[in-house]
Amino acid sequence: MDGREVRQGKSRPNTFFAVPDANDLSREHRVTRFVSDNLANWQAQGFVPDMRIEPGEKTDEPIRTRGWTYWHHLFASRQLLFLALVQKQVKQLDEPALALGLARMADWSTRLCRYGTGASRESIAQTFYNQALNTLYAYGVRPFHFAQEYLLEPFSACPMAGDGRVEMGSAAETPYRCDLWIYDPPYADAVVYHEISEFFIAWLRRNAPAPFDRWTWDSRRPLAIQGKGDKFRADMVAAFRAMATSMPDNGLQVCMFTHKDAGVWADLAQIVWGAGLQVTAAWYVSTETTSELKQGGYVQGTVLMVLRKRVGDEHGFRSDIVPEVRDRVAKQVATLTGLNQKAHGRGRDENVFSDADIQMAGYAAALEVLTAYTHIDGTDMTREALRPREGKRTTEVGIVEEMITLAVQTANELMVPDGIAEGMWERFSPEERFYLKMTATEATWPAGQLGGKLDDYQNFARVYRATDWEDLMAERSPNKARLKGAAEFKRALMTGHPFAAGTIRPTLYAIAEQWRATAQDEDPRTSGDRILHGLRDHFGLENWRQARDNVRALAAWFGTVWERQRAEEAAAARVVAGLIASERLAG
Repeated sequence: MDGREVRQGKSRPNTFFAVPDANDLSREHRVTRFVSDNLANWQAQGFVPDMRIEPGEKTDEPIRTRGWTYWHHLFASRQLLFLALVQKQVKQLDEPALALGLARMADWSTRLCRYGTGASRESIAQTFYNQALNTLYAYGVRPFHFAQEYLLEPFSACPMAGDGRVEMGSAAETPYRCDLWIYDPPYADAVVYHEISEFFIAWLRRNAPAPFDRWTWDSRRPLAIQGKGDKFRADMVAAFRAMATSMPDNGLQVCMFTHKDAGVWADLAQIVWGAGLQVTAAWYVSTETTSELKQGGYVQGTVLMVLRKRVGDEHGFRSDIVPEVRDRVAKQVATLTGLNQKAHGRGRDENVFSDADIQMAGYAAALEVLTAYTHIDGTDMTREALRPREGKRTTEVGIVEEMITLAVQTANELMVPDGIAEGMWERFSPEERFYLKMTATEATWPAGQLGGKLDDYQNFARVYRATDWEDLMAERSPNKARLKGAAEFKRALMTGHPFAAGTIRPTLYAIAEQWRATAQDEDPRTSGDRILHGLRDHFGLENWRQARDNVRALAAWFGTVWERQRAEEAAAARVVAGLIASERLAG
């Protein structure tokens, strides 16, 4: 489809789209013939890639689904034409920034670029909008007029003092001695950078200007630490230990780590032990902004852990370590939630740190406690870390996983939804905590979203030990799960259920009554008296004197968090909060 401009006497042109006509098709055939006639020559001069796509975990995708076996197969003829012409100019100018710009422009110019419509405009995503090579039936590419912005856009740079050296090699065989090592290691399900980097190597290896002409333009696949299990752990231990050996006793390593899985963090603990290191400090850095695509369980930051050589011989027992882990996690959670509150105080709508971030910070806090010990319950943790354990894991290994799981469970228990007082949170039942937490989660959904992942509800029910959580759900279908609102409960669960024994259920009933009264245009004075009498009867007058502040606070909270998803019930909740606030009790 072709976009064309018509000015019609206006300062700004109007754009319309039309089906390609005979002239358009003729020009496209001419480009295809021209590229076909010149491709071999361009490849001989290094203007177009001549590299084969080597099979691999990610590189198998274009081979299997499209039969594309060379990297230039990923590009349409028009894109090969202008990329070849740009490559020729880059070679003549010998400008490093333009070489990097060419790689960036190639990323935005393949047949793997998704075409879609954003909130206010049409858009084309780059090839690596994620870390894969996703083939498409329909794709979008940019003409050079638009693609050149990626070629010419300046790169961010930061000058550094002193001598610098860039080399590629195995971390397990480093020839250098350093006081400080900083790294972002692979994880158990690591992104296969060694494979997908070959996309860029194919374009840059033949005509790289200085200083890139001295680089080894090879992905070094055999050096990549990959996979899971014993081989992965052994390779990681070798790398961590080599760096530890190559630093003084007072040296340190800074490890950047991002993962949501407790098992992976347990493996990291084993790796740290096996390398003779311990985590001595950990802090969390927010590295990504939120968006409608990055809600719920999406991790927005990275844990930075300081690792030092382990000294001494510290023995500990599970009964002593559990309170240590809880205390350290509590401090970490308090820090991150405090930063969230501070950001809200400065007018920021979304949290700096998501629930997933706080969970991950809990993992790091657990490692800080655990790796300080050389022996746990009599087990030599360094020796245990190095022991092969194919098949079923032993009880001793379970100690670590148990502590890691305890850490994230503690973190979740301490994550009080914004607007709920901590003192009130501590008195809620497991089902009440589950309901409030998931209500707060649903409030982050973008407008129009009708449900979420069932896994999220199941996970938090498990964390809070809410065994009767399913009765609180309006929908339990995968990807459509959601809680019942006040109106959907009607008269259900008023007695005989764990959720009925607290303050949330009668609050929801009062909100439902107000919602119904508004819908039926009932006299506000009459409905207000009925709702207040109902609350007094439910609690009993003396208990109501103690509970009314909590019920009012809950109603006001629902009036805020439901605003986007349940606007009418949110309005009813605010009315209920106002009724309680203006209530006059005798005596």
